[in-house]
Amino acid sequence: MKSFIPLMFLAVFFNLSVQGGSYKIVGKVGMLSAPAKVHLFYLSPDSKIVFQSLGLDKGAFEFSGDLEKAVKVNLFVDKEGKGINPKNADQLEIYLMPGTTEVVSLTDSISQAAVSGAQATMDYDRLKKQLKPLIDQKEKFHARYDALPRDKQQEDAAVAAIDQEDEENFAKQKKILAQFIRENPSSIISLDALTTFGGEIPEYGEVAPLYAGLSSEIKNSPEGKNYATLLEKLKSASLNSVAKDFTQSDVNGQPVSLSDFRGNYVLVDFWASWCGPCRRENPNVREAYSIYHPRGLEILGVSLDNDKEKWMKAIKDDQLPWTQVSDLKGWQNEVAARYNIKSIPQNFLVDPRGQIIGKNLRGEELQAKLKEIFD
Repeated sequence: MKSFIPLMFLAVFFNLSVQGGSYKIVGKVGMLSAPAKVHLFYLSPDSKIVFQSLGLDKGAFEFSGDLEKAVKVNLFVDKEGKGINPKNADQLEIYLMPGTTEVVSLTDSISQAAVSGAQATMDYDRLKKQLKPLIDQKEKFHARYDALPRDKQQEDAAVAAIDQEDEENFAKQKKILAQFIRENPSSIISLDALTTFGGEIPEYGEVAPLYAGLSSEIKNSPEGKNYATLLEKLKSASLNSVAKDFTQSDVNGQPVSLSDFRGNYVLVDFWASWCGPCRRENPNVREAYSIYHPRGLEILGVSLDNDKEKWMKAIKDDQLPWTQVSDLKGWQNEVAARYNIKSIPQNFLVDPRGQIIGKNLRGEELQAKLKEIFD
């Protein structure tokens, strides 16, 4: 099943470079008292787990401490005081800044709490609430997928409808994210919203204009500069750009370069033996090769494998006759890094001049593009 956005909003959240300092969270959750507890959880900038617990007294609680940087914090209410399961717990996610943050719920559910404090804290809460109905819907998609028998989870037909709903859901989320970014160019939350907007496979033409609209302060932050570096990578592999040349070893240890195929249409296909979706797509790619290779199509497979034997076995089992290369470094594959490949399968189609004319063409879309070129 495809997954385009974290189930918890901004799960891969930047520890944005807000100055550190002391914080205080003053809260109230209905009139809950002992044995009810509230738990605070977050990851520090050096990935250490910070966990604190307090008993509730007529709903009231107060956490305090010091922050190195602003962080995303989860607050969990444990009504029976016996521990919590994060998957179904009553929880609230906040963007914690130095200073005082107030969390107030008139009911016994912290998920319904109103949040006030620093502007970034309120920006985050506002955006999160706008996205919540869609995120709740997405969780239902995942529950439907998980409920499928394991053999059905591997069948494209069984998950096609869920994938379609998932894509439509993400498109709606992107509209909300884009509007927030445009309306809040000076908010530190907008940069992370942009990362979420880009999804697993950000498109330069979509994210670059949104980044351009951010304030100079946000762009000049360390994270803003990191995003600018990402944009340069995306630009180098965007539609109509010239594909960067690369060289890696084939199955016989011989060097092969992308430029070796100049003058032909070349599908550069990123995959791996351990990637289920890649293996399921291979028959479609093989069919395309059998039809269009005689007319000038070449395919260059780039594997993100670590194990050469498994790589070779997958090539044999899937009957892949085209050129295959790999440096056997897995996700650290240097070509994948150059093209900012963060998930597979991915591909790009290069024309005889070396220009990228298609990206992530799979299934019927791949066949249609090649038919357009060669027929």
